[in-house]
Amino acid sequence: MREQETPSITTQVSIEEFRIHLADLVGKVMYGHETVAITRYKRQAAILISVAEYERLLDPTKRLTRRQRHAQVRKLEAARRSVQEVAPDELEALVARAVSEVRARKNPSMR
Repeated sequence: MREQETPSITTQVSIEEFRIHLADLVGKVMYGHETVAITRYKRQAAILISVAEYERLLDPTKRLTRRQRHAQVRKLEAARRSVQEVAPDELEALVARAVSEVRARKNPSMR
């Protein structure tokens, strides 16, 4: 199974052009496997992608190969085994102390 690439933007249109050429652009996306960037005020505002690409982005089984998924699961399991069990109250206190230390380093006047 081959890893799929994320498609690059192949067409860029203004929102006005998008309105005029909607049917053609949808056809390019559906049948031409293109990705369309829609701009508003010269900035990208939205991306038009195919249903297949949308589903691939949502579903990790379509985004990663079986080998990649298993590697990710092994990493998660190893991380989970390396984490010590800590009571929620103790964990909250540790996080609060770490946040206070970082804030103190960033803003010495708050000490």
